[in-house]
Amino acid sequence: MLSSSAKRSVTIYLCASHHPHDKPYLEKLQIHLKASFRHSDISYSLSEKKNILPGDNRLDSLRAMIFQAHMAILLIGVNFQAEDSIYEEDLLFLQQAELDGGLVIIPILLRSFPRENLDWIADRQPAHPWNEPLSSMQGEAEAEEWWSNVGQRIRQVAEQRLETLAQRDPPTEISLPALNVSSLSNEDWQELYKRYLIQDPEIAQIKVLTMNHPVSVGDIYVKVQIQQEIKRAEDFNQQQSFAFTERQQQANDKRSTQTFDPMVAIKRFQRCVIVGDPGAGKTTLLKRLALQSLQPQSSLLPLYIPLHEMATPFSQEGLLEFACSYLQSQYHLSQTDSFNHLDQLLQKGQVIILLDALDETVIGTTLEQAATSYQRVCRAILLLAKQYPQAPLVVTARKISYNAYGRLSGFTELAIQNFQLPEIEQFIQKWFSHYRDATYSINSQQFLAMLHNDPRLQMLAANPLLLSFMALTYEANGGQSFYHRADLYKSCVDELLSHWDRSRHRTRLRVFPVSQQLAMLPEIAWKFHKSRLSSEQGSELRKILTDLIAHYNHPSHQVDVILEEMSSENGLLRQQGHDYFGFLHLTFQEYFAATYVTINHVENELFDYRGDPWWEEVILLFIGLTNDAGPFLHRLFTSADDIFFTNLLLAGRCLCSFPSIRTMREVRQRIPALLLHLLQNSSNPLLQRQIAETLVNIGKFDAEGTIYASLFALLTPSTEHSMQAAIIQALALGGSCSSDIAQRLLLLANQGVFEWVVSDSDYAPFSEYQMENVVQSSLRAICTSENLVLLFQLLQEDKQALVSPLLDYAELIGAVGDSRAIQTLLSLLENEKTSSRIRNSLPLALAQLMATNAIPALTQLFHESNDPDLFQACAIALIKLVPDFALMQVLPLLEKGELHPVRHQHVINTLVETDDEEVQRRLAELLCVHSFTYYQFQSIAERMLKRDELANHDSFIQWIQDERLTEQTRIWLALALRRSTHPLTVTFLQSLLISSYVPTYLQLAIRMTLGWLGDDSQLMPLGEELIQQDEHRLVSLHTYGIYLDELTDSVTKIMPDQQLSDVITDRRLESWRRCLFIQSLSRLQRNTLIPTLLELLSTRTLLEVRQSSAYALQRMAHEEWVIQKLVELLPLQSDIANELYQALYTSCRRTGLTIIHSPSTELTLVKRSNSIN
Repeated sequence: MLSSSAKRSVTIYLCASHHPHDKPYLEKLQIHLKASFRHSDISYSLSEKKNILPGDNRLDSLRAMIFQAHMAILLIGVNFQAEDSIYEEDLLFLQQAELDGGLVIIPILLRSFPRENLDWIADRQPAHPWNEPLSSMQGEAEAEEWWSNVGQRIRQVAEQRLETLAQRDPPTEISLPALNVSSLSNEDWQELYKRYLIQDPEIAQIKVLTMNHPVSVGDIYVKVQIQQEIKRAEDFNQQQSFAFTERQQQANDKRSTQTFDPMVAIKRFQRCVIVGDPGAGKTTLLKRLALQSLQPQSSLLPLYIPLHEMATPFSQEGLLEFACSYLQSQYHLSQTDSFNHLDQLLQKGQVIILLDALDETVIGTTLEQAATSYQRVCRAILLLAKQYPQAPLVVTARKISYNAYGRLSGFTELAIQNFQLPEIEQFIQKWFSHYRDATYSINSQQFLAMLHNDPRLQMLAANPLLLSFMALTYEANGGQSFYHRADLYKSCVDELLSHWDRSRHRTRLRVFPVSQQLAMLPEIAWKFHKSRLSSEQGSELRKILTDLIAHYNHPSHQVDVILEEMSSENGLLRQQGHDYFGFLHLTFQEYFAATYVTINHVENELFDYRGDPWWEEVILLFIGLTNDAGPFLHRLFTSADDIFFTNLLLAGRCLCSFPSIRTMREVRQRIPALLLHLLQNSSNPLLQRQIAETLVNIGKFDAEGTIYASLFALLTPSTEHSMQAAIIQALALGGSCSSDIAQRLLLLANQGVFEWVVSDSDYAPFSEYQMENVVQSSLRAICTSENLVLLFQLLQEDKQALVSPLLDYAELIGAVGDSRAIQTLLSLLENEKTSSRIRNSLPLALAQLMATNAIPALTQLFHESNDPDLFQACAIALIKLVPDFALMQVLPLLEKGELHPVRHQHVINTLVETDDEEVQRRLAELLCVHSFTYYQFQSIAERMLKRDELANHDSFIQWIQDERLTEQTRIWLALALRRSTHPLTVTFLQSLLISSYVPTYLQLAIRMTLGWLGDDSQLMPLGEELIQQDEHRLVSLHTYGIYLDELTDSVTKIMPDQQLSDVITDRRLESWRRCLFIQSLSRLQRNTLIPTLLELLSTRTLLEVRQSSAYALQRMAHEEWVIQKLVELLPLQSDIANELYQALYTSCRRTGLTIIHSPSTELTLVKRSNSIN
């Protein structure tokens, strides 16, 4: 036996009722704890609320007792649930200690309770199976064994808890928050709401699958990057207005390739939709944003709303009303109080609205019902955005659903980026730090070594959810590889259903055995998926289960017990909201639906769903599960195809699932060959991109490398530019670009093969701008540490075009983030013989690498260089590297007029983006003195209004009336007030508008701001000015920042159909004016104008008007007669064939239709087999 001095110590807080009836249970627990720990190297001490001494502050002592404990045991019986003090005191502090200090909570059930009666406790793993409370034991011997097992389990958890703590840093003292809920003033309501939010495990914690216990989001979260979605060439013309905006469009597109920290992105794009694939981390990111907004330095209060809770068939509430009822049900906050407080805060822009999972609002048994549900929630979001224009609003959605069911007008689309290797490594290190079981010798280094040696696993690991699955199954299976998603899901399901229990040496007594659950889940998934549902009402699910359990001779009255067992033990099927049930993740539903096809041999029925986005993942998983995919694949690519080549493309994607092919093996060669032939003979950019992406993914499993060789052979100057762009993007962004591929692409770029991208860009068509965007962003994406040596070689011999290079190699080296590059970059900077173009790019690269040892050289060049570009680069680098450099060195130059805001605009932009309050104050003093760019001016003005709106608002009003200021400055001041929440802003601006001394040029800006602030009486005059105003004036206003699409949307909302029709068909108006209104009516879904748009397509009107009409109909075509008309137009309008093809592709996928060649070679619109209507 170990001496007591060698033992480790654990403190256990015991939460129990001290009713006399519970005394025997407390005594039993203590006896078996003592027996379990006797031969362990751990000693324990129990703390209880009854130990608080008379005269001590009860709440402070209780908080201290709970926060000092390592574990807590909840002895749950009838008296426990009836004791108010436990729920009002103990559980509140226990939940907070679990979140803040990692307290492990272990329930012990003396009798059976419905899980919903246990609130958040139901998510904690008890010391025994959930369905085996003490009351279920038969006789004293079974009860005695039950208590013994409970004691042993608690000892095991204590050992794991101490080991976890030993691996972490020494604990810091935890600050215990004061509890004050007596008042419901706005400040007190916010404080109470914040406390509930922090304690809400649905927001503050993560519990992926079979983790031992949840952890705080901060402990496991890995920061992701988000990127403004690259507009496709076919989308680009939809944004086209008129000639003078070409350069602005080009600049906007270049910015869209940037990646952002999520908080930075939200500050920049206040209305945004974050899209991503299933499991990409959208919900986790939103939780993280909510928690960041709760930090003391944040000025925003988070309002987190899971949208699937709202998408019930009978819910007709507005979003804010729903949110308040949700807060009442979740946190018991008064619905009326919440509405009043939130309304005030939202009007001031002090709330960030976080709306999760827009794609989960697509509910219903038909396509029409699903679309109606989705659009209803979209309308509620847009209404909320209009009611509270100052409040940031973030929505998440699955990308495929968001594209299929319609986008939110006025929202910027941001894509959550897959994990790169650094994020994967960080995630795995955090994962194993928190969840590695003491019985395993597996560690993060071994797991990462396996990933490095298997590129297929790296592909899967880019998705956070799949990476979590891999970590769990790796622990369970000792490091076996997974070659495709079907294998991974299968391993994860096995883990959930059985391995997890076996690993803890437990056997559950189940009413419904695991084997029978596993047999029923495919049936349930198939029924859900055929009904196009991701969740179902409990009453409907019980009907399904009643039918299924009869096959196993279970009586119908057991259905509730079986449903509870299935939804509580393994979590594959779980409750999602009040009496709604669904699979843990839609991917599991898709996996089990594919399993159903495999088991029941309903491949023919599945085949009929090809081309339907809802079914595509099921088909791909089925191909990975079936023993012989040959016949299905052969049928796919040999069947008559539609004009979108749906069958052939799907066959190619199926090959990416690494299928087993036992018969018809020739499909492995024939499918890629057909795709390559189609690529070589297609001139449609959308089809080219789809084929290139498919071929690249097939090529990952091509041991001989023939597919990649064929694609590289097409990267020649004679190949069509759109095809080159498609191939480059697919190779670079296809999921796992090898170092060899990356180097080959970089060498081709350096040799000038892609010089067409930047040549004559000022005069290139919009599609060329888009291709430049695609090529540059793709080549940047492949620059990693593995290619560092090559990047240095290319940097020094740079053979690119001298005037407008495709790539900035120094910037790329800095973006790699490898500190080994610093010394070489610094040597090049100090060498005066280095070419000026390369030298000017080096300071920013060094700043990206946080190279503090470069500060002396940068400072010297800042003071001595005569090259303005090098001076600017050094200034920006030093602002980022040196505290107070902006304040002490750069601002004085600006104040003296020695730093020109336009010539050195990047320096000023860097100043504007700093968070230094003194810098911002001194910039504000220069607002009306210096000639800033519009972006700089608006950023400074917005910060002024936020800092002290009362004083600065009055200053703005005076400056607008100051005739000594320039026309441009006065317009910008008027526009800046659109961010104002001052109650008198509208009154002041209305009075200015009727004043005789306000010049005409200022009136439009004032009207625009009034329209933004909700004065609808200005909209019709704005519309008249938009139609009749001379082009020169509108050009100036566009340059000054009046965004004409926003103006047009405001006007279009109230313009009658006939007047709109007259505007867009009026040949006397310039094409750009007509296009503005066409784009606007499509964003606003003014479907009554569809006949007019079709008429425009049929006439010999200007090309840009017909292009704009085609893209408008891409959004608006929901009915068969509209799509039929587009089909009839396709052969007749060759100059807009690509635009019509894109419109038909999108609308057909949305509506379950497709287009085929009839025997007479005419195009025929048909319904897909088994499309749900």
